[in-house]
Amino acid sequence: YQRSHTRGSSHGQSRIIRKLYVDQHHAQLMDEAYQLWNELQTSSGIDFFKINGHIAVCKKSVGKIKKLVASCEKYGIEHKVLDGSHVNAEFPGLKFNDDFEAVYEQTGGVLNADKCLQAIQEELIKFGGELHENEKVLNIEPINASRVNVQTSTAEYDSASVVLCCGSWTNKLLKPLDLQLPLKACKVQVTYWKEKVPNIYSKFPSLIYYKVDAVSMYGLPCEAYPGYFKFCFHYHFVVDPDDEEDLEKHPSSEEAKMRMEEIKEVVKNHLPYLVPEPKVKEPCMLT
Repeated sequence: YQRSHTRGSSHGQSRIIRKLYVDQHHAQLMDEAYQLWNELQTSSGIDFFKINGHIAVCKKSVGKIKKLVASCEKYGIEHKVLDGSHVNAEFPGLKFNDDFEAVYEQTGGVLNADKCLQAIQEELIKFGGELHENEKVLNIEPINASRVNVQTSTAEYDSASVVLCCGSWTNKLLKPLDLQLPLKACKVQVTYWKEKVPNIYSKFPSLIYYKVDAVSMYGLPCEAYPGYFKFCFHYHFVVDPDDEEDLEKHPSSEEAKMRMEEIKEVVKNHLPYLVPEPKVKEPCMLT
């Protein structure tokens, strides 16, 4: 593919970044991640990192917020705990009763994925790297402990080592080597919802609504579609990334229809200034 293609996991203009994680692995990674993104933004001169806060909301009976607060306290993350009525007062555009609770993290933000990639690619070139577009890797062959041969649609390369960053296509490249990783290529449906009141969500914090502990929906402002809010169900379908029919059939499946009805209900009940019908739908691959 060419640069800025839309068949992978890193296109588009919005990704949530936060320190608010329950699991220790991610919580401990985030300080360094913030530092490295800030360094890249400064070095590249490309503005892709915006701090606008992050809020997580869940019913009190689920107990998810207590786990997130415990993580904040353990790792020294600045935060504020709110009940439903205080959520509504602090963030007009949300509507929750006191059966819900929330935790707000001031350091949460949004990364512009397209600009992140642009910055990484330009830094690579600046330090002597080369980018080859529209050049399909056909075969990887280890020759010995210090030499790997890579064959593509246009050339052949020898190197001391190879790093694979091909997401959904990783196992297809590894199959001839009798190697398979526990990876699944998955398709996600990304949905955008029109504002009833102009700009009410344009400077909103990123949001995760936990339906239960392990099932969530997420939302964030999006520059790609002014007047719209990105709000998506965090679910996915396993697909073959090279099978166009496979990629197309899942949005019409019964499970997809059920998930769509669930997210419409959440928008209707808890995001009252959005039209409760998605106006834009886009696919995204993840691994």
